[in-house]
Amino acid sequence: MEFIGAGANRECFVHPNDPAKVIKITKSTSVIEQDAVESAYYKLLEKRRVPFDHVVRFYGEETVLDSDGKERRGFVFERALNSDGTPAIMLGKAIEENLLPFETIYRMLEDLHRKYLLKYGIILSDYIYENLFIKRDSDGAYRLLIIDGLGTIRSSWKFYLRLRFVILAWEVQIRRWQTVRRDLQRRYYRQGRFAFLSRFNWWWQRQFCLAPRSSS
Repeated sequence: MEFIGAGANRECFVHPNDPAKVIKITKSTSVIEQDAVESAYYKLLEKRRVPFDHVVRFYGEETVLDSDGKERRGFVFERALNSDGTPAIMLGKAIEENLLPFETIYRMLEDLHRKYLLKYGIILSDYIYENLFIKRDSDGAYRLLIIDGLGTIRSSWKFYLRLRFVILAWEVQIRRWQTVRRDLQRRYYRQGRFAFLSRFNWWWQRQFCLAPRSSS
């Protein structure tokens, strides 16, 4: 199987029978609970009829043969691909290498946060750039795609309360979005890339001294 990458707990390979899918194989039995929680959360989103516009689809658990002929069992997901079949770009790479204008990246993150995660009460446990890819659609437009980090690492009473009461899911997502904003500040502030925010968000204006202050 073609190796794509690895996280802290799982390795990701191109599915041997379908290049449009990937299979994630757990490294250790100690994280089986995380796999079970993630699987259950995907099924819950499907039951709620949440559109998968910004989340890769989950196809269930499957056993496949690796390059050495050994059976490997893992979870099968949609592969993050552009409309032409080429691999989508990891958000972290796009930021580090300035592949897209900052304004484009910021607005995509803002739309993901406000118009998708908050709108549908989706819980994203790992709000990190490695879990977000930029997909190019057939019309040339870009959109973010979440490939990992949905739900929670392990089940807890807090997680179930967030599933039950969407306002609690909003609260945790807003806090995590603020963390992303602070990270964007560190990455882009030295480049002087914040002028456009003066017409975008009052909080950003005050944060970066862009808003006019009243004279005393």
